[in-house]
Amino acid sequence: MLYKSTRCYLLLFIILIIVGCTSNAQTDNIETLYFPENISKNSINIYNQIDSLISAKAKRVGFNGNVLVNINNEAVYKKSIGFAEFRPKKKLKSESIFQLASISKQFTAMAVMILKEKKLLSYDDDVSKYIKEFPYEGITIRMLLNHTSGMPNYMFLTENNWTSEKIPYNNDVVNLIIKHKPHLYFNSGTKFNYSNTGYVLLAYIVEKVSGKLFSDFMDKNIFKPLKMTNSFIYSRSYEKDYKDRVKGYFKWHGKNSLNLETINDGIVGDKGVYTSGEDLYKWDKSLDSCTLVSKETLDEAFTRLTLKNGNQWHYGFGFRLKEEGNEKIIYHYGRWNSFKNCFMKLPKYKSTIIVLNNTNRNIKWLVDDIHDIIKQNQ
Repeated sequence: MLYKSTRCYLLLFIILIIVGCTSNAQTDNIETLYFPENISKNSINIYNQIDSLISAKAKRVGFNGNVLVNINNEAVYKKSIGFAEFRPKKKLKSESIFQLASISKQFTAMAVMILKEKKLLSYDDDVSKYIKEFPYEGITIRMLLNHTSGMPNYMFLTENNWTSEKIPYNNDVVNLIIKHKPHLYFNSGTKFNYSNTGYVLLAYIVEKVSGKLFSDFMDKNIFKPLKMTNSFIYSRSYEKDYKDRVKGYFKWHGKNSLNLETINDGIVGDKGVYTSGEDLYKWDKSLDSCTLVSKETLDEAFTRLTLKNGNQWHYGFGFRLKEEGNEKIIYHYGRWNSFKNCFMKLPKYKSTIIVLNNTNRNIKWLVDDIHDIIKQNQ
């Protein structure tokens, strides 16, 4: 990257030297995607404070993963710490591809939004319109999107009733629901209950409506248009694998042990998106520019759900929502098979925090500390 400003070039050079001197054996690199000539002083302060925070706490708590922060839409900080694989050791890099876990839900929701804008479905369509013999009445696509359907956990079905050697896919989950008719947790639309099952059904509906495999639909309609070249849907149900996938690890007797995939790793929609921090930044910018769907459609996705009794809950379509004072925060955490991640948009500060971790470590402290740094420098 060329820097027209000598001042900015020297600043970054000094930062890189400091990081190189203070990093531990696990630290891979610190890079900048964008650092303009006329960057503001507070963005420079945020940049430096974030790096000091991560360097210090990486040593103290052993953080292993990638961090990318869009600062005031002025600069993008990114850093890789640790390993994508521990045996043999393979260092993380900025292009490393992580399982997003539940952050995948916002991509599934976007697939539904795209079909809605093409008038191929409606949010208020009954699920039974797309799934014959669906054993429940009155459950809509909207209820699946905002977790008010009352659908039971599909993992109980697969773990207790799946007997085939084949790894189950979404259609198999649908068939198990039709066969066993598990009781709903509550009357649909009356409560909020976070539901992985809802997003499995949404991915199935995307396939039914589009006539394409979920992975193919996502590639054609989301990943390729956004040039997310390090992104894909991975399902264990299919033989195709991707060699650059980061592996998940957990601590066992003081060592990082590989977390083996489960019977539910063939099922997608609730999880299954693999991507890099850089590609998530492209996703973030597409949300700001309404690249894939209209602003009206996105605004609805960023609006709190309303229950049948009129009460609201802090969830939209694939995004959690909260307010801290006069600040609206759009975010989602993801946790699956030792991956713990966060995608957080801070519209008030024109900033976004992306943290990707593959060693089952708590990352909320890091996200909160970065958020505090951004707020304190405004």
